[in-house]
Amino acid sequence: MPSLILTPPATSTNDLTRDFLLAATALFPDAIMWRNNRVNATFRDKGKRRHVKAGINGQGDITASIPVTFHGRKFGVRFEFEIKFGSDKQSLIQKAFEYALVRSGGVYLIVRDVAQGIADLAEIVRRMESE
Repeated sequence: MPSLILTPPATSTNDLTRDFLLAATALFPDAIMWRNNRVNATFRDKGKRRHVKAGINGQGDITASIPVTFHGRKFGVRFEFEIKFGSDKQSLIQKAFEYALVRSGGVYLIVRDVAQGIADLAEIVRRMESE
């Protein structure tokens, strides 16, 4: 396992999201991972105000396709990481998204601490590969 860069303890959700994303990409360099941002924007088009929304309600803060080897073949498994800082809790729409993702074969992980989140992620992948 590659060594992880140690960072000071997170002081915000943004810090925790950044630190977890950096640690996870170091652990799984062949994975693709990105940070999700829900966007509600307003712009003017031909003099009229228009509203645009982007992103999926309830999706995790980070989405990933992590290569997992089953019976000698590599497959990209969908992971969603919901970053929670302090006393943050999942919303009902986040719980619904988690249920739908897990039901379809994806993995949803709530991360409150970088080291624990990385340990949980590594264990989930290890278990998948040992089946």
